[in-house]
Amino acid sequence: MKMMQNILIFSLILIFFSCSDTNANSPQAEFKEDSDYFYALRACDENKESDAIRLFTSARKRGTDLVARRSAEALTQLGNITQRHDAALYLVERWKDDNALLVACRELFKNHEYTEIIRLTRFIDFGTAPNELVELRLNSLIEKNNAAFEKEYFVWMVSRPLSVHHMQFYQLYLSNQLKKLHIQQESDENSEIEVSREQMVIDFRVAVYRQKYQAAFSVYEQILGYYDDEQIPVDDQLLSDIGKTALYGTEDYSATAKAFDELSQRLPEQKKFYALFYAARLYDKDGRFQAQTESRFKSALEVSPNDMQFDNCLWYLLNFLLRTSTDKIIETLKTYGSQITNPEYFDDFFDSLSVLLLSHHQWQDFFRVWKESNVNFSASTAGKYAYIAGRLIEDGLAKGGDEEQTHQSIDAFTSVLSGGGDLYYKILAMERLGITEKELVETKLLSGGNVGARAESEAMTQAGRLLSGYVAFGFPQQIYSEWLLNRSRLKIEDSVRAATFLRNCEKYDTEAKFSYGIQSLRIASRAKSDCRGTFPKELLELCHPRFYESDVSAVCEENELPEYLLYALVRTESFFDRNISSRAGAMGLTQLMESTAAEEARKLKLGDDYDIFDARTNLSLGAHYLKSLIGRTDNNSVLLALFAYNGGLTNVRKWIRASRNDWSRLKKTFHEPAGMSMDLFLETLPFAETRDYGRKLVEASALYAWLYYDKMPSEVVREIMGK
Repeated sequence: MKMMQNILIFSLILIFFSCSDTNANSPQAEFKEDSDYFYALRACDENKESDAIRLFTSARKRGTDLVARRSAEALTQLGNITQRHDAALYLVERWKDDNALLVACRELFKNHEYTEIIRLTRFIDFGTAPNELVELRLNSLIEKNNAAFEKEYFVWMVSRPLSVHHMQFYQLYLSNQLKKLHIQQESDENSEIEVSREQMVIDFRVAVYRQKYQAAFSVYEQILGYYDDEQIPVDDQLLSDIGKTALYGTEDYSATAKAFDELSQRLPEQKKFYALFYAARLYDKDGRFQAQTESRFKSALEVSPNDMQFDNCLWYLLNFLLRTSTDKIIETLKTYGSQITNPEYFDDFFDSLSVLLLSHHQWQDFFRVWKESNVNFSASTAGKYAYIAGRLIEDGLAKGGDEEQTHQSIDAFTSVLSGGGDLYYKILAMERLGITEKELVETKLLSGGNVGARAESEAMTQAGRLLSGYVAFGFPQQIYSEWLLNRSRLKIEDSVRAATFLRNCEKYDTEAKFSYGIQSLRIASRAKSDCRGTFPKELLELCHPRFYESDVSAVCEENELPEYLLYALVRTESFFDRNISSRAGAMGLTQLMESTAAEEARKLKLGDDYDIFDARTNLSLGAHYLKSLIGRTDNNSVLLALFAYNGGLTNVRKWIRASRNDWSRLKKTFHEPAGMSMDLFLETLPFAETRDYGRKLVEASALYAWLYYDKMPSEVVREIMGK
C-alpha cells in the first residue's frame, strides 16, 4: 500500500531527522503512555482495525489529555455501530465542549441516532456554537418532527452572520416547504402555505447575504415595522442587514439617511449604533452632508456595543476624513486613537494616509501623526511611521522637537529596531544607522520586539508533545493539520521542530499535490509572524528555504543575477509552489503570464512545447525576464525592475517621470532616478500591491544574502535601492 510505503520511508529518515535530538533510546521510551496512540495510527494505515481500536482505547485511558482526546475522536469512527456510539458518548462526557460535541454528533448522525443528538445538543448557544453542530441538531429535529425546530431555526438564522451552512440549510428548508405545499395542493387546490413573520425576516437576511439589495429594499420598511409593533426582538444582526439594504438599495441617500436618524431616536440607547452608523454612511454616499456624516459616525462611536464595532466605525470615519482634512484626521486620532483595540485592522488606512501625506508633501503632518496623535498603532505601522519620520527629518523635510536634527533621526531609527515591526523597516533602519557589526545585526534581525514569550501552560506542553510525537514516529501527514489546530498553544521550538522535519521530508515527497516543503514554509512563516520576542536563527532559515537550489544556481549564473535576488522573487511570487496559478493567469514558480513566458521562451529558443510548470524552465524564463527589465530601467535599477515585474514597466516609467517633475519643482536635493530617494519613492507608489511587493523583495533579498551568502543587509539595500 502507498501509505505503508510512505511510513516506511519516513521511518528510515527518522534516524537522521528526529531521534538524534532526544536523550531517549527510542520514541516509545520518550513518549511512554502516549506511544499507543502513534502505534494505533500505524495500525490504521495498515488496515488493522482491531489493533487500532485496542491501541486507541489504551491511549484514551492512559495518555496525556490531548493524546487521549485525539484517541477518543478516532474511536468514534472505528468498530461497529455500538462501539462508535459508545465512543461518541465517552468523548462528550469527558471533554464537554462544542468541538467534542461536533465530532460525536457527526458520527451519531451517520448512524441515524437523532434522538441522542437532540439530547446532547439541548444546551448549545446558537450564537457561538459551530454552525455545523447547529445544523446537525436542526436536521435531527426535522427527522424526529420535533416542535422545537421552527423556533430554533429562526434563532440560528438571525443571531449571527450568515454562512455557507446557513445557505445550504435554507435551501433544504425551502425544498421541504415546497414538498408540503405540493402535498396539500393535491388534496386541496385552494390551500397554500402562509409565510410567517419569522420566515419573512429570514428571507430578507438571505437576500442581503446574496447581495440582492433591490429585492431586500422593497420589504425593509416592513421588517422595520416589526420592530415598532414589537413582533420580533431588536437584534443587532438584523439591524446591520437593514442598514446594508438601505445603503445599497436606496436611490435617495439623504432621505434614507434621515429615516435612519429617526430610527435612532426610536431605538433604546444600547441599540442605536447601527442606525447612526448607517445614517453616517448614507450621508457620506450622498456627498453633500459632510458635517452630518462626521457627526453621525462620532455619535455611533459613543454608543458602539463592542470593541469590534468601535474599530469598524472609527475605520470608516477615518477613511471618510481622508477626503476632507488632515487636521481633522489628526484631531480624530488624538481623541479616539488610543481606544483602538485591533490595531492591525487599521494598517490599510495608515498605509493610504502615508501615501496621501507623502505624495502631497505634507511631511510635517506625517511627523505629527507619528509623534503627536497618541494612536495605538500596530507594530507594523509603528515601525513604518517611525522609519519614514526619521527619513523626513534626516532629509530636512520635516522638523521634530528641539533636539539636533541628527539626534532626532537616530532616535526614530532606533525606535524601529526596538519595536516589533516588519523586518523590512528594521533592515532599512540598520542601513541608515550604519550597523554592520555581525552580532548586533543578528540580534536585531532575530528580535520580534520587547514582548517576552508567553507563559508556558500545560496545554502548550501537551500540544508540543503531540507534534513531537508525529515527528518521532514518522507521521508527516499529521503535522500540518495538527499545527493549525494548536497554533496558539505551541512554543516556538515546537514549530521549528515540526517545520524542520517537514522540510527534510520534502525530497521524499515526489507525488504530493501540496508538498511537505511548502507546509514547512507555511508553519515557519506563520510562527515567525506570531512571535513577539526573540526567535532562533533556524526559524528565519526555515522561513527562507533554498528549494530548487541547483536550478536557481544555474539560471542565476546564466543571467548574471545574484541567487538571493531570485530566491526572494520566487518566495514572494509563489511561495515555492511550482504548480500554482493565480486568478490573473500567472503560472509557476516565478508567476509568469502566458504571453510573457512565450516571449521569453522565443528569446531563449525553447520552441513551442516548453512546460511552464517545470521548475527549471520556469526559473529560466523568470530570471531572463527580470534581467531584461533591469536593463530597461533608468540606471539599471534593480528596485525599479522589481516594481515593473509586478506593476508593469509602462507604469513604472510613468511614476518615475511624474516624480522627477514633481521633485524638480521643489528645488530639493535631487536623487537619481526618481528625484526623491528610492525608499521614500516606494512609499508613494499608487499601487498598494506594488508597494508591498517592493518591501517584501528587499526584505527577502537582504535576509537570503545574510543567511547564506555572508552579506550584510545594509549592503544588499544599497545594491537594490541604489543608495
